[in-house]
Formats: sequence, C-alpha cells, structure tokens
Amino acid sequence: MLHINLITVSGLAVILTGVLYMIIPPKYNSSWYGIKTPITTKSEEVWNYGHKLFAIGFFILGAVLIVMGLTPLKKMLLKVMGALLIVVFWQVSKYIVHKMILKKYPNS
Repeated sequence: MLHINLITVSGLAVILTGVLYMIIPPKYNSSWYGIKTPITTKSEEVWNYGHKLFAIGFFILGAVLIVMGLTPLKKMLLKVMGALLIVVFWQVSKYIVHKMILKKYPNS
C-alpha cells in the first residue's frame, strides 16, 4: 500500500520548485524570488548558471525526500531525518554551487 505523508508531499514541492526554476528562472537580482548569495549576484551570467545548478539540487533533494517518505520508518524519526536532510542539503548545495561557479567563472 502506498503511504503518502508530509515528507513525500514536501519532496514533490521541492521538485516542483526545481521545475519552476528551470521553466521560469528568476530574473537577475529579482526581489521576488531567487537564491541570492554573494557570488550569484556578481553578474547575470553567474546568476543564471547558479540557478540552473540549484534547480538540479532541488530535483535531487525532492527525490530523496520522496524515497524517505515512502520508506516505512517511524513517523517521528522520519520527520527529524527529513528536517535535518533539508538543512544539511541546503548548506552543502550552497557550498557545491559556490565552488562550481568559481570553477567556471574564476573572476567572480
């Protein structure tokens, strides 16, 4: 039996965010939405590249959350693991995107 819970729904929402970033990427330095880091705001080219990388990260995180949500774990453990995963993944993804941008745009 398919067990859908908050973690699974969260995974779908994260994947949809990634789709949104691919279909309707945020405009350079948008005040409405976008991921503003010191490096992504350096130029429009870096901004666009960074957001493509973040979109890929959203797909990966969403897929992991969906798998976790469909795994029969205790509910509380699942919630804690999901929350920790989101926080850790976000920090790691910012670091990886930062390094990839510096590799592609060394003067940023």
